[in-house]
Amino acid sequence: MSGDSIFNDAMNDARQAVSLDREGKIVEAIQFYQEASKKLIDLLGSNKNKKLGKIIEDKLNEYLTRAAYLKKKRLEQPPPPKERQELHRELENDQIEKLRKIIKVSESMEISQLAIMLDMDENQVLKRLVNWADQFGFIIRGKEVIFNKDTADSFIATIDKQYASWDKKTQDKDGKV
Repeated sequence: MSGDSIFNDAMNDARQAVSLDREGKIVEAIQFYQEASKKLIDLLGSNKNKKLGKIIEDKLNEYLTRAAYLKKKRLEQPPPPKERQELHRELENDQIEKLRKIIKVSESMEISQLAIMLDMDENQVLKRLVNWADQFGFIIRGKEVIFNKDTADSFIATIDKQYASWDKKTQDKDGKV
C-alpha cells in the first residue's frame, strides 16, 4: 500500500471518528481515532519528507489526544464492574501495541509525547522508563528517551510476558480459568 493510500485511509478513519464523536458514540469514535493513529504511525516510519512528517506527527498527536480524552471520559461514566475491567485490559493492550510500533519506527521520542501516545501520566511513563532503561539500555536524556534497537525485541517480549501474567492473575481472580 502506498504512502498516499495509507494517509488517505487514515484521514477517512479520522473523518469517521469525528462524525461518531459528534454523535456521542464514544466507543466507536475511539476505535476510529485509534485506527487513524495506527495508520499514521506506520506511515511515519516510512516517511522521508520532513514537512509531511511534521503534518503526520501533528495529526497523530491530535487523534491520540482526542482518543485519550474520550477514553477517560468513558471511564468516568460508571459502567458495570466487569465492563470496566475489560476496558482497563483493552487500554493496556492498546498501550503495548502502540509502544511496539513506536519502538519499531522511532530512534527516540520526547517523554511527554510518549505519555500522550500511551495515554498515560508523564510521571508513570518516566517511572517505567527508568526501570526499562536499566534493563534494556534505553537512554533518558533530558526530556527524551532514546531506544536501543538491539534490545527492542527483548523489551517487547518482556512486556508481552508481563501483561500476559497480569491477565492470567485477573482471570484467576475472576474465576475465569
